[in-house]
Amino acid sequence: MVLAPAASTYAFDGHHLMAAMLRHEAASATVLADMGLINPDAAQSISNTCKPVLFSVDVVLRDTLRLQPLSPLEPPPLMLALRETVRLFNPQASEHVFRGGLWAALQRNALACLTQELTQDLLAHMDALLTLLEPSTPLAQPLLQARLRLAGAAERALWLELALQDPEALADAQGYIAGMSRQLGLSNQSHLIKGPQTDAMAVLGCEFAVLMICTGRLATHLPWPASQVRLVDRLRSQALRAPLLASQWMTETCARDEGRDDQTSFWQHQLPLWSQLAGQAALGVRDLYQAWADSGEKPAAGHT
Repeated sequence: MVLAPAASTYAFDGHHLMAAMLRHEAASATVLADMGLINPDAAQSISNTCKPVLFSVDVVLRDTLRLQPLSPLEPPPLMLALRETVRLFNPQASEHVFRGGLWAALQRNALACLTQELTQDLLAHMDALLTLLEPSTPLAQPLLQARLRLAGAAERALWLELALQDPEALADAQGYIAGMSRQLGLSNQSHLIKGPQTDAMAVLGCEFAVLMICTGRLATHLPWPASQVRLVDRLRSQALRAPLLASQWMTETCARDEGRDDQTSFWQHQLPLWSQLAGQAALGVRDLYQAWADSGEKPAAGHT
C-alpha cells in the first residue's frame, strides 16, 4: 500500500484553522458565483485573496481571542481582514466577502475540514498497519474494531453546516450545500444525521482516545527491537493519558450550555484539546506503522 507523505505532526492550531476558514470562504464565493449570485470576476478576486500568506495571522488570532460575543451576522476579525485586503484589488468584490456568513458555523466547518483530512490519512495508515498483521493475530481484532468505529463516528460527526444567512442563497440552500460539499469534500447529508453535531463530535473524540489506548496496547505486545524503546514508551504514555483527554473533551463539548457560542472556550480550551486527541491518535498510528514496516517482520499468528 502506497501512502502519501505525512506531515511531521498533526495539528489544529489557530493558524491551521484560519487557513481552513479562508479555504471555506474561497469555496463559498465560487459556489455563489456558480449560482449566479456573485459576479465570476468578484468571486475570483475573493478566491485569489484567500491565502494565509497575505495576512498577519498572529494579529488576527490575537483579535479573535479578544472577541466579545458576536451577533450572528457580525464578521469575525479574519473576514474583516479579508474584506479589507480584497478591497485593495477589487472594491466591488469586497462587498461579497463573508456574504451573510455565520461565524460559528464557519468555525465548525473549518474544523470539520481539518478533521476530515486527518481522519482519511489516519484510516489509510490503520489499513496499512492491518496489512502487516496476520488476520488471525489476536492483536489485529481490536485495531480492526477501532477502525470500523472511528470511520462510522467520523461519518456522523463531519458534515457540512449551512454557514450563511443570505436570503438569495437560502432560496436554494440545498444547491449551495451541494456545491460547498464538492468544493470542500465534506458530506452534505446533514439532514440525515440524528442528534446535535456537538454530541457526534463528543463521540468522535472518545473514539480517538480509544484508538490511543489500542495503539499503546499494540505497541506493548509487539516484539520490538531495542531501538524502538522510546516509541513504545511514548505510545504507552499516550494510552495512559487518553481517558483523561476523553473526559476533558466530554466536559468541554457536552457540559456547556447548548446554543451558546463561547468563543473564548473554543479557542483556548476546545481547539487545543481537539488537537491533542485527534493529533496524537493519528501520529501514534502513523509512527507505529512506520516503525513496524521498517522492521521488515510480522508478529506470529499466536502472539498475544
